[in-house]
Amino acid sequence: MPFVGFLCLFFKIFISYRRADSADVTGRMFDHLTLYFARDDIFKDVDSISLGIDFRKSISEAVQSCDVILAVIGKNWLHSKDKQGNFRLSNPDDFVRIELEVGLERNIPVIPVLVSGADMPEMEELPISLQPLVYRNAVLLRPDPDFSVDIQRLIRALTQILKRENIAKRMLISFKSLVLKSKLLQRVIIYTEIAKRMLISFKSAVLKPELQRRLIIYTVITAMLFSVLIGGYWGYLKFFSNGQSGDLDECNRPNPPARCLFK
Repeated sequence: MPFVGFLCLFFKIFISYRRADSADVTGRMFDHLTLYFARDDIFKDVDSISLGIDFRKSISEAVQSCDVILAVIGKNWLHSKDKQGNFRLSNPDDFVRIELEVGLERNIPVIPVLVSGADMPEMEELPISLQPLVYRNAVLLRPDPDFSVDIQRLIRALTQILKRENIAKRMLISFKSLVLKSKLLQRVIIYTEIAKRMLISFKSAVLKPELQRRLIIYTVITAMLFSVLIGGYWGYLKFFSNGQSGDLDECNRPNPPARCLFK
């Protein structure tokens, strides 16, 4: 049995009914549904709420998480009264009213299940918040020998609804997965851009424009000094080479001077 209250479990099928109105037929319907669906997927107050658990919280959690609501309507469902003689549906705190209001507000399938020969209530007989219920397609659940036929029809309808809901949930999960992946990709792009900017900042910090200008000036000055040095050295070599060549020419004469003897 699900431990409702300690952990919010997600029931798929929620059965809304009045015990004084349709407890017997609802119990029979529940037994047949459990033959086709997991017992823990069906919420029925007596069978789904553990002892000692706040039933108000359990019902609230179940009706807000279910995929479909079965609104069991018997002959006394509409005119059921409390101990003070007031119509229960007129009380905003009536649990059956709240259950159906939540289902209608969530816009999930709310299936009126007409039992014990009950008819669908007229719109004027219902509170304003429950009036949309009259537009929900209902199913008859007649006594034997038609009960098995009617319950099979209900089971087929529930199977189709839950199949659609499962597909929708899978698509939602896939969409969330894609969103997460896209967010991860966006983060990678952002971090890459941050890394690029950090690299550019580092380069600009190392080679600032002022430093770049200074390096260019120093390079030009160095090149000029090198040119001057090379030019001076070249002139020096040319000068002395000319002088030495003159001396060599003199020494090569037939009567060279005496100094040529010491070279």
